[in-house]
Amino acid sequence: MYHCFVPKSYIETIADRFHLTDSHRVHTPLACDTKLCKEMCPSNETGKSKMKGIPYLAAIGSLMYASMGTRPDVTFAVQHLSRFSSNPGMAHWTAAQRVIHYLNTTKNVKLTLGGQRPIVLNGWTDADWAASTDNRKSISGYAFSLGSGAISWSAKKQPTVANSSCEAEYIACNHATKEAMWLQALLRALGQSVSKTTVLKFTPETKTCVYCDNQGTISLIKDSSFHARSKHIDVKHHYIREHVTAGDIHF
Repeated sequence: MYHCFVPKSYIETIADRFHLTDSHRVHTPLACDTKLCKEMCPSNETGKSKMKGIPYLAAIGSLMYASMGTRPDVTFAVQHLSRFSSNPGMAHWTAAQRVIHYLNTTKNVKLTLGGQRPIVLNGWTDADWAASTDNRKSISGYAFSLGSGAISWSAKKQPTVANSSCEAEYIACNHATKEAMWLQALLRALGQSVSKTTVLKFTPETKTCVYCDNQGTISLIKDSSFHARSKHIDVKHHYIREHVTAGDIHF
């Protein structure tokens, strides 16, 4: 079993750099009711000049390093905040400070690689439908674990506007499928036996299982006859069905 984490000293350095060492404790990266949009960006020179002295880009860069390293719990928040890097407003800066508060509160949190769970590749995927109030595009998210710890994660804005939560989840599942195929290829390169129904040699009866919380999406993935619900979806997103049919992945 191996513990992996962004050094506590790094998080303390971030908090000290942005004068948040004595910050109050918070237990979520963003508040549940946080809604950030371009309307909050300064629209005149007075507002822009006020923000020039605020190290927003430096803060986002520091947070991005932590999120890409070993803190998947702040990935969605950092993705959300980075969208306003070119012209941030005070509301965006307040939200970025909260993420630093959260990291400082949870600076002892770490990933456990190995652990007590079977060494099987599993994934979870979700979508925040129409999350962007600027263009109503959704956010795709996934996380994959191997054993007890997460080894891959992502939060990314979808390229097109989804007409329903089912479609948003379908696109997110396609995003996760591509990552699952890459991880399987990586495991093969490392000498692990991966076949159509095998994730690792330890569990020959198991295929990669990805968990999705939308039953309509799962039905759409498994049954390509739902033409009325899927014919408008870009063809590239149907890549997912090939691998479900081939038995490489199971939802």
